[in-house]
Amino acid sequence: MAATGLTSCFTGVEGTNKINLSRQDKKNLAPSPEDTFLADVKGLPLARWEPGKEFIAAADRTALIFVQENLDVNPESLGIGGKTLLYKGWETATAPDGTLKVIIDFDLDGKILKFDTSRPVEQASAEVVSSDIPMMIDVAMIQKADSLMKGKSLWTRSSLWYNKEGHRTDGAKYVPVTIDSVIPGSLVFPAEVIFHDATGNVASMFMNLGNTASDSRSFPNIFSLSDPRTRYPSVTDEVWTLIQHGRVRPGMTKEECRLSLGNPSDVASGHDWSQTLDIWRYDNGNYVFLRFEDGVLIDLRR
Repeated sequence: MAATGLTSCFTGVEGTNKINLSRQDKKNLAPSPEDTFLADVKGLPLARWEPGKEFIAAADRTALIFVQENLDVNPESLGIGGKTLLYKGWETATAPDGTLKVIIDFDLDGKILKFDTSRPVEQASAEVVSSDIPMMIDVAMIQKADSLMKGKSLWTRSSLWYNKEGHRTDGAKYVPVTIDSVIPGSLVFPAEVIFHDATGNVASMFMNLGNTASDSRSFPNIFSLSDPRTRYPSVTDEVWTLIQHGRVRPGMTKEECRLSLGNPSDVASGHDWSQTLDIWRYDNGNYVFLRFEDGVLIDLRR
């Protein structure tokens, strides 16, 4: 009788059917303590801004978001990256269609920079949120995150660490660290979390906040409030070390591979004679294929 589904050839992915992750393969969708830990760190709608509210320009290019006629100079020559801008208030201007749109005024060392929301008053008041101003960092959100995280003992869930010089460095997942501070981040990630590990090594990770906190750099995806090791007593110390450094080897279970590499991009499943075969595909910049036989990794290809 001919076999169906996956063939015994590792490259036979094309003949398999894609399936969604099973309940066991999906992480629990119920909110975790990590999901709610920074719930109060969020941007405010324009209607709730008070004069003097502070923002930091994430880069010199932040000058490009302001009304250019108001600048009088090449925007990037202002050198506003890292500088603090103060909210002064808002005014209205006539849009091309004759409606009134809201213009927000920011004070930069006595110079007023104008940000065009392109929204009428009613919409701008509710829809313009402090965390969503392009290339600007809401200082109040950073301060709130710092007050909640500073001095706290956490465990890392990401090995994407940076050293004190700002260069990528080898980090590890599921290791204990103590948070030193949360400071303004970069153009892409508004917060930089500085911490030290048990050896005294100081490093940092970049993190998203507020309305953008559902992605891979949100708090739940880079930190744990408790030691993840205690939840996996069956994992050997040898395999746990591989997991901490994002590595896999034949003999590891699906759960262990997921802990090490995260959830796969695609899953293919089927049968080859008497065996259940699965192939997981990862495409985080480099394609990685994991082949499982009855739930145990037997081969990996890059």
